[in-house]
Amino acid sequence: MPLSIGIAGLSRGLSHLEVFNNRDDCEVVAVCDVDAEKATTIAQQHDIANAFESYDALVDFAPDVIVVATPA
Repeated sequence: MPLSIGIAGLSRGLSHLEVFNNRDDCEVVAVCDVDAEKATTIAQQHDIANAFESYDALVDFAPDVIVVATPA
């Protein structure tokens, strides 16, 4: 069973998304960005069912791993 991955921050996080999409042992199941439109668009482009604007909502969704790729 692949690890479910959530990615917070979709500017830097896009590179992580691509890496995880090329692995058989991981599945990106959710993305999150403060720009809700960006999160929704990227989710649709990559066939990801869950897009969040709130980090808390991503945490509540509870993927196995959350990659935080937000600015420092």
